[in-house]
Amino acid sequence: MQSDTETLRVLRFSANNILRLSVVDITPDKDVMVIGGRNAQGKSSILNSIMAAVGGAKNRPKELLKKGQKKGTVTLEIGDTEPKYILTLTVTPEGERITLTTKEGAKFNGCQGILDGWYSSVAFDPLDFLRMKKADQLDTLKALVGLDFTELDAKRKELFDQRTEVNREVKAAKTNFDQIEMVSDVPKDEVSIDALNKELQEANATNLANATKRTGLEAIKTRGEQSAEAVRASTAEIDRLENLLAQERAKLEKLIDCLMKTAYTGKVGDGKIFVSELVETIRIRTGEQGEDSLL
Repeated sequence: MQSDTETLRVLRFSANNILRLSVVDITPDKDVMVIGGRNAQGKSSILNSIMAAVGGAKNRPKELLKKGQKKGTVTLEIGDTEPKYILTLTVTPEGERITLTTKEGAKFNGCQGILDGWYSSVAFDPLDFLRMKKADQLDTLKALVGLDFTELDAKRKELFDQRTEVNREVKAAKTNFDQIEMVSDVPKDEVSIDALNKELQEANATNLANATKRTGLEAIKTRGEQSAEAVRASTAEIDRLENLLAQERAKLEKLIDCLMKTAYTGKVGDGKIFVSELVETIRIRTGEQGEDSLL
């Protein structure tokens, strides 16, 4: 039996009043032990007793207790080289009871779950096996015989992936080759690669210089457009201010005309009108400035 972290084996088997067995006590001294004897002498009873103890209720015969007896037991000492667990199946007419303890006597609760894990590592249901997928059957058989192909499977996958990559590269190379256009007018004379590279470099230098000039021209064009736009905006502003100035001059002439008509008597002392630039006006009481201070 194989647990998650340790190898387990039956180091001692004893049974009393189970099936055909009255009293049996066996201590195997090898990994494989041969049990021989005539028919109906209890060979199968020994194997069935071990299965009844480890495999759970579904693997126990209906009449496990030997006829005429009031109590029967199966005890297995389990471990690797030294006993670590004591498994005891007790059978009475009233029922069956199974216990699992350590060698020191510590008891396990829910021990059947532990036993199911041990049992499943060395046994399987043939009908369930036949219903499995092929891959699951293979995994089950490998687990039963203790074969681990993990490393080989990883190596196989690595080689398969390498082969797939090589095939992909070959296919890509063939595709690229098929796409190569065959040139019919190939020069008859040998062409110098160095000369072609020199011509290519000169052409690239010329293209770079032309690109720089085009960039400079585009910058000049952009600045010219921006300047033209600024001139148009300034011209529009000048036109607006001249129009406003004309309106103010018309107001001034109208005011002068009104004052002339109002103050005119034709006599000395009618007065004089002075027209001068007024820089700023401020109403002291309110602090208003400009045109608002005159209203």
